Amino acid sequence: MAVMLSLEVGAAFSDDLGSAELAILGEWKQSIRFRLPKELQPQEWLDAEAGARIGTNLSN
Repeated sequence: MAVMLSLEVGAAFSDDLGSAELAILGEWKQSIRFRLPKELQPQEWLDAEAGARIGTNLSN
């Protein structure tokens, strides 16, 4: 099973990487909740420094 995710929501925050990451991860969480059964949904996102949040969460 797979979910197609977008980075588009982060474009509104082109001058603020941290805010862009938080917006992207928030959108991903909402999309995943809608599309995947509960047993396949990830736990809460891991916290990391701005610039590393997406990579940290995709690698776990």
